[in-house]
This record gives sequence, structure tokens and C-alpha cells, in this order.
Amino acid sequence: MSRAGDESGAVRCYSSAMKRFLLLALLALLALRTSAPAESPYRWTSPVPELVAAAEADDPRALALLGARIRLGDGVPRDYEEAAALLGRAAGSGDPIGMVHLAALLERGLSLPRDSALAAEWAARALPGLREEAAGGNAEAALELGELYAWGRGVPEDQAEANRFYRAAAEGGDPRGQYLLGYRLFHGIGEEPDREAGVLLLERAATAGNGAAACMLGDLHAAGNGVPLDRKKAEAFYRIAQSGPAPREETGPEGYRFAGLGVPGDRAVPGHAPPPCRMEIEEGSCGEACLWSVLRARGIEATQLAINRAGGAPGRGLHAYELDDALAVFGVDCETSLPRMISLGPAYLKNGVRKVLRRPPPEADRWEEDLEEVLGELRAGRPVLVGVKIVPDRFPQWPVDHFLLFVGVNDRTGEILYNDFHRRKRMPAASLLGTEEGYTFVNRYGLFFRILFP
Repeated sequence: MSRAGDESGAVRCYSSAMKRFLLLALLALLALRTSAPAESPYRWTSPVPELVAAAEADDPRALALLGARIRLGDGVPRDYEEAAALLGRAAGSGDPIGMVHLAALLERGLSLPRDSALAAEWAARALPGLREEAAGGNAEAALELGELYAWGRGVPEDQAEANRFYRAAAEGGDPRGQYLLGYRLFHGIGEEPDREAGVLLLERAATAGNGAAACMLGDLHAAGNGVPLDRKKAEAFYRIAQSGPAPREETGPEGYRFAGLGVPGDRAVPGHAPPPCRMEIEEGSCGEACLWSVLRARGIEATQLAINRAGGAPGRGLHAYELDDALAVFGVDCETSLPRMISLGPAYLKNGVRKVLRRPPPEADRWEEDLEEVLGELRAGRPVLVGVKIVPDRFPQWPVDHFLLFVGVNDRTGEILYNDFHRRKRMPAASLLGTEEGYTFVNRYGLFFRILFP
């Protein structure tokens, strides 16, 4: 039902040139090292307070593991800026796991400037240490080697070799290794599919608290895909998936920051983090994801599956005329922009679609007033759920292709902050009046769908 927009990562504090200088300086210092870091007692599953205390004492492995967990939001609030600081210290001390995760930040441009060449340097430099530790039975090192082979970072892509290392990590008790190997066995990546073995590994990972494994099991049981259809099990697994901490939010002199990212001038409605995972369902779960954030901000704990069923659409994603029904079930007041009699239902489409498609769409300025309404709500500190088209338009019969939750605005840059499934993103507000590519309000029907939250 949707195509995700491009991700963008914003940075603050240091200039790009300064950050690159610091990273290159770390590389130069590392080149002088001749001894590998000593064997560390710390593991991915070590209690967070232990990792924090050891990181404060500059233990390289503790710095690496804590930084990696903060980068991924695994048991701690995600914060890319804090992760970059910890991983930079770990990498500079010669820790190969720190190097790999620092490379991941550089590759995606999260908190640090995007630099694929420098990311490749760090990944390549991590290889000898990872190989040595993996040969000695270190599960975390084996997992990182699996990631490098799976994505072809620093080594030629080799899915079978990736599975070999993922299996070593899984057998070593790393929940991430259990999830990744389980996922790959279920889908037959790198070797012949083995759904039964894959599900067993996913269950082990989910039991250990791995959110990605729990979300996948929720999807499988909700659809009866490779496992018995069991909505109670699906609900239980989805609850595990959403039980982790939300990404860190803060508002300071420069503005609002989400997971350590922000641009001066950002302001947003706090507490409306996107869900931690994307529920896979026919026609997409974009509406469920938006409502999940709205409910969570109001202290209402509900899974996306429960929201889907509250809207009366089991088995497929919610349509526009069902979103307010779901909100009503959970006792949330809202104001929708379309009368139910002409919402977006099948009868309306059946009677009007042919006539509408024969005439050109209204001009983009038809929606300028609607955009101003949205911006006014965001400036007043209220989120807005909106329906958008995705252009180029593959489904002209639909007035709305996708739902987004707008949560913030930056009047200096002219951007809107929004939730798109399980991601926080930003885009120029003016692009919503465009007709070339991306998300837009413009549609052939001249309709605008939005939900306000008084």
C-alpha cells in the first residue's frame, strides 16, 4: 500500500569536516597499535549497568557493545549521537566490534557524515580481529563477520559463509544470531529453506527478548504462514516486540532531537515515536502504525494487530474510513476531514472512479489551504494523521495510497517531521503539493484526508 520515502539523517555540534578529521585521526592512531585487545568478559547479553560502568572505565569491548546496543535500541533508548561517541572511542582503542558499528553509522550518515569510503576502511580494519575472536568462540565477533559477508562489506558477498558465522553466533547464545539465522533458514537465504528449524531459532531469540524475532513470529502466527494461525500467540509476540524502550527524545536550545538526530529549529510533539517494528499485512499496516503512536502517546498499550482488529479489517490494512472506528474503540476523540458517506469506500469508488479518471486532476494549489491547516496544528503542538498519494501514481483508482503521522515542523528549513511505518523521517513541506515523485496531497478526486486530535 505504500513505498517508503528516502531516509535522511541530520547532524549537529560538529561540522562534517571536523568529524571526518577526528575519524581519520582515530584511524592513524589505530595504525600504530600492534597488539590486539585482550579477551573481554563482556558479552552482548551482559547487564546494561555492567556495560555502563566498564565503559566509563574505558574498557574497549564494553564501549563497543554499549555503543552498538544504543545504535540499535536494544534494551536501551536509541541515540545515534551517543552511539557514535562510544563507538568512536571503542574503534580508536582497537576494538573490531566498535569498528564495524562505527562503519554502519558512517555508511548511513546517522549522526556522522555519510562516508562510504571511510566506512569500508573501518570494516576492512575490523576483519583480522573479528576472525581471531570468532575462531576462539566469541559469538559477537562471529555475528559481525556474518553481517559483513551477508552485505559484502570489506569482503566479497557470500551468503553461505554468512550463514556459517550466523550459526556460530546462534550456537554461542547470541539472540541476534538466533534471529538472523532463523530468518534466513525460514526464507532459504544462503542454503535450502528449513522453516521448522527457522521458527525454533526465532522462538529462542524472541524468548530472550529479541524484538525483530518477536515481530516476525507475530506476523507468521497472524497470517498462519509456516505456523498454525494463532492470533493469541501473534498478540503475545507483538507485545514482546513493542516492549523495548522508545528512542530518546529531548528538546534543548537548538530544538527537538529524536534518537540523537535533529536540525536547529526542529520542534515536535513529544511521545509520538513510531512503533519499533513494521507489521506485515496485506495492503500494508501504515494506518495501524500511525494509530499505534497516537495511542502510545496517550498511555494506551495496544499492538498493531489489536488496532487492526478494532478497525474491523482483520487480514488487511485499515482503510481511511476505518481509522476513526479503531480510535473510537480505544476511546480517543478525533476529527476526520471526510464525511463517511463519501469517505473512501467501495461504493463511492465504484460509482465515481470512471468519471473522475476521464478528467485531469485539480491543480496543486487546491491543497495549499490543507497544508496550512496541517502546519498550524503542528505549530500548536498537535499531531496530524494524513492520507497521501505516492507519485508516480500506480493506483489512480485510489484517492489515498498511504498514511503518515505528522509530528513536527521546522519553519527555518520548511520541513515536516513524520512517522512512516516504523521510521522517523523528514521532508520539505512544499513537496506535499508536488506531482513528480514522492508523497503528495494531490489526487484526481480533489479530496484531502486527515485526522486531527483536539
